[in-house]
Amino acid sequence: QLQRLAAAESWDGAANCVVNWPRLGGARKCDPDLKTRVKSIWDRARAEMNAASTILDTPAAEAAMDLRHSAPAMEALLDLCGAFSAAYQREKLRRNVTDFSDQEHFAVRLLLGEDGHPTELAHVISGRYREVMVDEYQDTNQVQNCIFEAISQGGQNLFTVGDVKQSIYRFRLADPTIFLEKYRIYPEAANAREGSPRKILLSQNFRSRKPVLESVNYVFEAIMSQEMGEIDYGDAERLYFGAEYLPPREDCQTEFHLLGVPLNRGGDKKALSRPLAEARLVAERIRQLLDEGFLVTDEESGQLRPCRPEDIVILMRSPGQRLRHNTKALAEQNIPCGVQEDEDFFAAMEVAIVYSLLQILDNPRQDVPLIAVLRSPLMGFTPDRLAMIRGSCKTGGFYDALQASGDPACREFLEQLEDLRSLAKDMSVHRFIWRLYNRLNVLGVFGAMANGERRRENLIALYEHAKAFEGAGYKGLFAFVSHLRFLLETGEQPAVAAGSMTGSVQIMTIHKSKGLEFPIVVLADLNKGFNRMDLQTPVLVHPKLGLGPVYIDLDRRIRYPTAAREAAAARISREMRAEEMRLLYVGMTRAKEKLIMTASMPAVPKKIAELSALASLPSPDGPVPPETVDSAKSMAEWILLPLLRRRDSAPLRILTGLEMSGFLDTDDTPWIVQYHEGVSYGEAPQVQAEEKTEEVPEFRLPVDRAALDYRYPYSAACTTPTKLTATQLKGREKDKQIAENTLQPYVHKGFAAPHFLSGERPLTADRRGTAVHLVMQYLPLDGNVRETVDRLLERRLLTPEEAASVNLRMVQRFLDSSLAGELRQADSVEREFRFSLLVPAETYYPDLEEGEEVLLQGVVDLYAVKNRQVTVVDFKTDRVTEQSLPEKLAFYRPQLETYSAALEKILDMPVTRKILYFLHTGETVEI
Repeated sequence: QLQRLAAAESWDGAANCVVNWPRLGGARKCDPDLKTRVKSIWDRARAEMNAASTILDTPAAEAAMDLRHSAPAMEALLDLCGAFSAAYQREKLRRNVTDFSDQEHFAVRLLLGEDGHPTELAHVISGRYREVMVDEYQDTNQVQNCIFEAISQGGQNLFTVGDVKQSIYRFRLADPTIFLEKYRIYPEAANAREGSPRKILLSQNFRSRKPVLESVNYVFEAIMSQEMGEIDYGDAERLYFGAEYLPPREDCQTEFHLLGVPLNRGGDKKALSRPLAEARLVAERIRQLLDEGFLVTDEESGQLRPCRPEDIVILMRSPGQRLRHNTKALAEQNIPCGVQEDEDFFAAMEVAIVYSLLQILDNPRQDVPLIAVLRSPLMGFTPDRLAMIRGSCKTGGFYDALQASGDPACREFLEQLEDLRSLAKDMSVHRFIWRLYNRLNVLGVFGAMANGERRRENLIALYEHAKAFEGAGYKGLFAFVSHLRFLLETGEQPAVAAGSMTGSVQIMTIHKSKGLEFPIVVLADLNKGFNRMDLQTPVLVHPKLGLGPVYIDLDRRIRYPTAAREAAAARISREMRAEEMRLLYVGMTRAKEKLIMTASMPAVPKKIAELSALASLPSPDGPVPPETVDSAKSMAEWILLPLLRRRDSAPLRILTGLEMSGFLDTDDTPWIVQYHEGVSYGEAPQVQAEEKTEEVPEFRLPVDRAALDYRYPYSAACTTPTKLTATQLKGREKDKQIAENTLQPYVHKGFAAPHFLSGERPLTADRRGTAVHLVMQYLPLDGNVRETVDRLLERRLLTPEEAASVNLRMVQRFLDSSLAGELRQADSVEREFRFSLLVPAETYYPDLEEGEEVLLQGVVDLYAVKNRQVTVVDFKTDRVTEQSLPEKLAFYRPQLETYSAALEKILDMPVTRKILYFLHTGETVEI
């Protein structure tokens, strides 16, 4: 009924339609299997209808009125964006700078006139080229396509190559519809007239074995369609085996492993972590492949050989925090691991130390880099020795202390430093860096540490960057150090090649794997839900549908989506799902020899029963309906929908306890489908060194293999900070409102310019917040705010700028509040109470072993004691609204709970009240 109304474009008819939901009472006497299937289908249909009714219940007149009322705000938004763009362009022209996008648009203006036809310049340029060839055409955007058309005689000599099923860069404005439009219109080459556009289908795949290709075809023939995926997966789109040179094998079946992990609803810290359980499942399967010697084709010889760790890659949609679980699980199985991610190059310890070394070779009178080098593994000065050096000469910089010290190690270091500085004067930077590596055995020292191969690659990448820097015409150590400092200050990364990850299993995103191939691919974390953050913005933007705003009714104080927003959201959601589907296609087609897929989820029997019922519609051997595909919540469900039709999926279907019929009894390319209980992956495996009975040749040195295979059992403690601050528990590393004088994890962000060079600058928000907290610290509960600020200014605890920034009325409002009145009646009041307390480490780091402790430090803004009951008060300068208040409370709750637990232990009194006081609004909130 809804489809007919939509086809007739009868909005009012759809809005006024009445759907009578039938009762399922008669199903009680039905076959249990049939009843379960019908109920699953019915529940899904009802959910879809309820979602559609939010649009259809709105009369057309009301929907049009909402759009009319939203129009002025949208016009103002467009005017604002236009004004900003124009001002931004003027400023870039004034500074004589452009970005890549500017160059694209300038090129379009030069090549296309206002009427959209090529200019004279475009004709001149296009006459220079016999053919214009574009690779990866599926990732083209509209601006780039205009340029291609303009310089190729209107597309007459344009040759493009691409696979729209691998278009995964929509977030970079890639528009796959450009490719699809030509793909659908152009006839095949054999049927095209001479001189007319045509398409050549390149369907043969010479990379992967037949089982991999057939498993890809099986999944996407079922789920990819023009309605859900933007293209039908038919005979022309399917992959055909072309690597006939590969000998046939029977052990390359595609594997799908489903892990059932129960939800941890009670907050049990000992409960199994789903990401860690899946990571251990993946690591165990990789260990089996390595131990069994699974054969892969050697690239050089073309012969089969046992697989090695570098033949295996773990692909995920977005690893994020799961990297830690996967690297831990692989380490438990004694498997080397390399991570191919957008890492902070300068945050790597080896790069930071060499950068500090280059700094002091340029200018040794810099205490921070000098101490960093001395403390590094290259020099090996202990903290105690550094303290003694500093204590023997308390004036001047640390370089002066080194010169004044009688320690032989100091003299040796200074001699070596001067020798290297002399070499730096006469050598090119990249040659000097290599000499530095050899002189101090830098590659050997860092290569012997954990992840040594990766560290060596980072150091070599720094050397290559220096080589490229000088190749651009720059010279000298000072220029190179200044260049690195500029990169640090701007947050940019040097253009270095990615490491080869030699000898290790790689972990990377599916986006990173585009264009690559691997003998064995483990496609993991497939139950990760689709990201819908793009649909949460107040105004949705679609290139064809325009703006989709949320309507705000100021009179009734409510907000709800407009019809335009619902339309834009539906279209954007479909496009996002199509992109996710293409990501799955890219991930599956990276495998050459074997494809392994894993997913973990709770309540597996219920989910399998639901998917099994939907999988058989409309027929067990046809494609899955686009609506069912669209309702999936993850890639795992897309794979399960067609897979549950096969006999191979019996290990999953049996979990439901129902005899679900309708699966395909096929013998072609069987899958390996397995179900695993998560409890079996909750404990870390005990890795023991294997005893080798083979004799060692006489000419070799004896090797203690047990020592080589030994893994330090407390490795997690080595990478966990020994000190934790209470403000870190709010979700950020540093409290922007008050300094706690505790050591935070050091992240190099470059060096700020001295104040005398920075000129007059307004106070930052954190300095204003610090000033307010300082006033609250010294403010008597029955005192005068102005006198308190003047007294702090006189004592030089506040600068004149900070004193002027303090909102006196805001502070006075606190003194007039009921909270201040209660504090005046307390037996005692303590401000800025600093504490240090040893607490069990497992409270905050569940991966650590029992018995470990961390030092918890913090500063309580204020606590009051009355009748041996403690009230904790924390002042906040955040600007909160009614909508943002719950989020702020959840944000600050861990901090207040930590304060309370510490005070109860220190004071031996119960904390009965935990209060947040928001100074800007004068609001007192008790947690």
